[in-house]
Amino acid sequence: YDSPMKFKAIDEACLKVWSQALHVGSEADAVAAAAALSLHLPDPNPFIPEDLSLKTLPPQAQAFPVRLSGASPLVSYVFHRQDDVFKQPKARISFRILSPFMGSSVANFVKTKLWTMIVEEALADYSYDA
Repeated sequence: YDSPMKFKAIDEACLKVWSQALHVGSEADAVAAAAALSLHLPDPNPFIPEDLSLKTLPPQAQAFPVRLSGASPLVSYVFHRQDDVFKQPKARISFRILSPFMGSSVANFVKTKLWTMIVEEALADYSYDA
């Protein structure tokens, strides 16, 4: 994605201390020594898929997502478009909730907007690892 980055050498003193944590005996001892240095692996990422195989592309590329059938009763739509350019597995979810409550007063509009912002922030925190 052409993200800017910088490569920087790790200080020799840090490398020496970290290396010592690896050579303390058993694996459990090494994990304990690394934890004492505040080194640890992150929690497992629930957003990493187990199956990384790509599905075959349709014979003719689709310019726009296609609405899938199957939602019953009809209260929602699901659209799909397979990436034929970068061939990357990626998902995007958006919701549109229609309610007469929002437009009935300025106070209700502000309450709905505030609720939406709170939900978006909570979902951003939850899905940060993604």
